[in-house]
Amino acid sequence: MDLESEFDDAVAFGLIPAADNASALIDVLSGIPYSFVLSFAFTLAKPYLSRDDRAFYVIDNPVKKDIVTGLPYVAATSWKGAFRRAALRAEFEFGDKKWQEDVNGGRAFRRAHRDLFGHEQGAEGKHKDFAEYLDGLTGTDEHAGESRRGRLLFYPSFFQKLGIEVINKRNRETGAGTFPIYFECVPAGEPATFTLVYVPFDLVGKNKLEVRRAVSRDLKTVAATLPELLLTSGVGAKTAEDYGLAEDKLADDGKPGFWGNWPAPGPVAILDEFKPFLNDDGTVKEEYRGESGGCLSNSEFSNRFPGVHRKPFEGFKKWYKANATAAQGAAEGNVRLERSGVEELSAALKDAAESLSGNEGEK
Repeated sequence: MDLESEFDDAVAFGLIPAADNASALIDVLSGIPYSFVLSFAFTLAKPYLSRDDRAFYVIDNPVKKDIVTGLPYVAATSWKGAFRRAALRAEFEFGDKKWQEDVNGGRAFRRAHRDLFGHEQGAEGKHKDFAEYLDGLTGTDEHAGESRRGRLLFYPSFFQKLGIEVINKRNRETGAGTFPIYFECVPAGEPATFTLVYVPFDLVGKNKLEVRRAVSRDLKTVAATLPELLLTSGVGAKTAEDYGLAEDKLADDGKPGFWGNWPAPGPVAILDEFKPFLNDDGTVKEEYRGESGGCLSNSEFSNRFPGVHRKPFEGFKKWYKANATAAQGAAEGNVRLERSGVEELSAALKDAAESLSGNEGEK
């Protein structure tokens, strides 16, 4: 079922955010240092399933729909829960487990997640008691029951199509289906916009070096979680059966997916020999950008500029990788990252986080 006209009407009347609502969010956050917006269009690689709140429907398993517009959507609370669980998988369970070396390290790691997502009550997921589950991983934390708001805010994602998915359990001996179950779904190939906002409200007025380190740590968590959420864990129902996964390639290829509102971490000297490769806003000029969205590879440079010595550009690439965030921040007070895939965007976010924490020139 195509709901394109209903979707367009809802956007026109302001009932749901427009696809480019990130620009409005950036304006709102312009007065909050070290806040950032992550917003991009993704495409479902597998159908999206969820449970609707309505008691009566034409089939027993309707997908969740907005009560005003009737459009299928991923609620902001669903994104938050899925993102939190993916962060747990990416860092607590399968990632770098340095936090396991001592109890204090585990508790610090746990507090960092509470800073991002808020208190642990009501975040049970597949565990009956989420705090109790983390106690088993990190040891008892006396601050676990404290109520607090997280720094991450999520926006709902709306879709424009509905479909039907049939799950039919089969007899292992005969291979015949026994009882088909019909699920309303959002079909694979359907795009939507993911939007996340980071507001470090509890860091306002603190030492700038401390703030940069905290924001860098949070940005690394977001970077590690993004591919885990969209490409591995998924969102919605039956994610264990690979429902709710997204494609790696972003649907809005070539547009900025990240805006960071922070000042340059310290004075950045741009050598005269590097200035020909940069725009006025500190980003790499289009002719020096490769298919991946980053700087040209050595082979791409040789093909695009035959006969031109590439050693100066190689020196620029090394400098830019270490100073890209600071260079852009010094130019316009914000950072924009343009990437074409989830994995690539994640890598760019990690580089930005490293750059943010790496320069300690400003106290």
